[in-house]
Amino acid sequence: MSNNSPLVVDFPTNEEIYVKIGHKVARDLFESTGEKQFTIGVLSCNYYSFTFSMDINTSKGHKHIFVKIPKAHMRGTSPKILPITTEDRVLAKDEETSLRFLSDKWDGIKQEVSWVKIYGIVPEYNAIVTKQVFATDVINIFRRIDKKRRFGLKKDLSRLESIMKRLGGSIGHFHQANSKTSIFKLSDELQKIKYYCQELCSVTGSIWPERIMQKLQSMKDMEIETTKLPTFKGIDIRNVLIDYNDSLFILDPGKTKLAFREIDLARLISTYQLLHWGSFWLILLRKPHSYAESVFMNAYCEEGQDVSHRLLNLYLLKEYLKHWHNIIDYVEKTKWPRIIKKLVLLIYINPFFSYLLKDEWSNLLKYNNFDKM
Repeated sequence: MSNNSPLVVDFPTNEEIYVKIGHKVARDLFESTGEKQFTIGVLSCNYYSFTFSMDINTSKGHKHIFVKIPKAHMRGTSPKILPITTEDRVLAKDEETSLRFLSDKWDGIKQEVSWVKIYGIVPEYNAIVTKQVFATDVINIFRRIDKKRRFGLKKDLSRLESIMKRLGGSIGHFHQANSKTSIFKLSDELQKIKYYCQELCSVTGSIWPERIMQKLQSMKDMEIETTKLPTFKGIDIRNVLIDYNDSLFILDPGKTKLAFREIDLARLISTYQLLHWGSFWLILLRKPHSYAESVFMNAYCEEGQDVSHRLLNLYLLKEYLKHWHNIIDYVEKTKWPRIIKKLVLLIYINPFFSYLLKDEWSNLLKYNNFDKM
């Protein structure tokens, strides 16, 4: 064999390796070694991770466990647990650090809102081990309520209001306890926004990315006094779960970064606007009714937060541009026929995000005192 031949490493299959991880979790974190003392659930593959659940009998009682192996790149590939890359380890370390920080700093007892509890990690396999939450995605409830409201049915609005009040209040309380005054400079954000706008202009034909970029360039010297605090890159309304008691649990905080509070708000609000994403209802309803967003923001501000609406508007624009860019990238990496990709972009994706940007454009004009173009 030639010395120049590529090195081929025969890694274990996903099914083989995740069972090994399960045994290591039981032995190393819970001192459970007997085969009859634990069971390992089915392996699932998500956008950015592999996951599985476990039931373990320990000296302190029965534990329901959730194991997550973060993966940085899983689009357009046949996903494999191994090898573990440097980027995979960065994702896992960021999430572990955030969950440990939140276990010490987060106080959502009054609102019955908590982050998932971390038990530990398995460094060898880059696995994060947390308490399993038996709950459903809160967006499933939000979707049903929003559709009913459009047809005049307001029966469940009080439940929607309660959930959003508690979510807004708990985040507002956390922000208030961990904040300090700082200055936002638009010039610091322009490079990333310009990148999204240029990429989108080249592939979508929409006028809005270019129009927004031109206006932001004219505002590049803008400075706003606001507040900096620990923010979470992964905070997302789609990562909120609700159990049978209506207690809320938040998953996947991602990396903790000292940044402006409006960033966390923009991440939550923008993902709420994607409520009907993936269904036919998106074409009919587009974004959800603004009532829930108003309830969330009012509860957040009641905790003593003085939000800059100008800055929130700017970060919402950035989030919409980012989501649009990422979704187009995802579609391009699928194995769909080219004609299907073009139709999905033309009919579903591009019109929706153009609508979001156009809608937020009015706020850009309003909050920054510009005449309409």
